[in-house]
Amino acid sequence: MLTAVILAGMTAQWLLGPYLFLGYPKLEPVSFSFMYKVLVIGLAAGGMGALFCKVILLLDKWRRMLKGSMGQMLFAVGCALAFACTVKYVGSYSLGSGKHLLQNYLFDAQVDPSWRDIVARILGPLFSFSAGGAGGIFAPSLASGAAVGGWIAQWFDPSRGEFNVLVLAGMTAFLTGVSRSPFTSAILVLEMTDRHSVIFQLMYAAMVANLICSFIDRKSYYERMKIRLLNAMGVGVARKDGPEGGGSGGFGLG
Repeated sequence: MLTAVILAGMTAQWLLGPYLFLGYPKLEPVSFSFMYKVLVIGLAAGGMGALFCKVILLLDKWRRMLKGSMGQMLFAVGCALAFACTVKYVGSYSLGSGKHLLQNYLFDAQVDPSWRDIVARILGPLFSFSAGGAGGIFAPSLASGAAVGGWIAQWFDPSRGEFNVLVLAGMTAFLTGVSRSPFTSAILVLEMTDRHSVIFQLMYAAMVANLICSFIDRKSYYERMKIRLLNAMGVGVARKDGPEGGGSGGFGLG
């Protein structure tokens, strides 16, 4: 699989040339004393990512408890109204995948992070995904993490380049909270920005986020959904460590 990924990346670059989803944000070298700031953002963004997924799972459970098409329709309409209220009262950052927020936070000369940006980037994907809208939660998690990282970063009065480092750390940490794949999250953010000088800071944020997430929920959103779908198909997951699971286990007929 790793060989296939490498060959696919080389082929794409050979045919289409280099392409970055976000471009080249300006960064500045940071010292070891800077790492406590990454620690704070890793804990906050990672924990919020895990809580975000728990709320999505809770809404999904409520939706499945509704019987009949009328109940499902009212649930979707309720999510749509909640999304519309979020856009009206919190801001337009609720819309879309969040790339507009990422561009502003990483490239605008002046950035004014607000708690409203965090609320917008969490509630927007939450309501649209719960209603069955396209877009998922993987890509929007990057913008959510950037909002968290940017808002906390301003507490430390950073330079513009240091601010971008903390925004990238927030993106990595929040995505780790959703996917529970710290290495993948860090490499993904690096691939989007080509800023390999901060690989240590991003890996640190990812590991911290993965640690705090394990105290909130031992499984990622995708693992929870996998188990639910297997159970719905009549396939159970054999666990070795009690009812909550966590061991590798195996599959058996339920």
